[in-house]
Amino acid sequence: LDNIFYQLNNVRIINSDMQATLNLPKGQGSYVGLLLNEPINTRGTEVYGAEIDLQANLKFLPLFLGNLVLRGNFTMIKSETKIPRFTVEEDNSTFPPIQTPVWYETTERLEGQPSSFGNLAIGYDKGGFSGRLSVFFQGDYLTSVSSTGLQDRYERGYSKWDIALKQELAKGKMEVMLNVTNLTNIIDGSYWKFKSLDQVSSIYGTLVDIGLRIKL
Repeated sequence: LDNIFYQLNNVRIINSDMQATLNLPKGQGSYVGLLLNEPINTRGTEVYGAEIDLQANLKFLPLFLGNLVLRGNFTMIKSETKIPRFTVEEDNSTFPPIQTPVWYETTERLEGQPSSFGNLAIGYDKGGFSGRLSVFFQGDYLTSVSSTGLQDRYERGYSKWDIALKQELAKGKMEVMLNVTNLTNIIDGSYWKFKSLDQVSSIYGTLVDIGLRIKL
């Protein structure tokens, strides 16, 4: 992939020489001491992946096991790109110390790209009854980058379990349904790369829907 760009945050402008190299708007006074957030292009961006998909009826199994069904897929992705970084080196042999801006690169995953994700559902169908237990899972992924990498922000990975049940009544003229979403009450949140420091978390709770459908 060419010309992938990121929003690079918290680049500190340390002196007028550095300010002159950044092509900032003129006539606004000094920018020294401020933090610069700017879009940047990366290089060497590559993405590789593989996906496995499964859809199967298990009618060949004996007795009640033949009513089982399986559905699922799993995706594995390897991605990397070169992200420009910024730090300030100090020469403490003089006073005051001499500060020098230094640009460098690190190899990271693509923004918004988990290393793996997928879902799996097992179901049972017999007569007018249908039931599904499913799980969706996803690894963590990068959402924003910082100048040194310590405040790179990641969304946490999670797995979410759901259940759906349906029973036909009155010779197919009625259906009773029960759907339960987020059985395990997952915590959705983000963290900074520095020691996996939590930034924000949300708990959405479990949602239960009960319904009755009448076919006229």
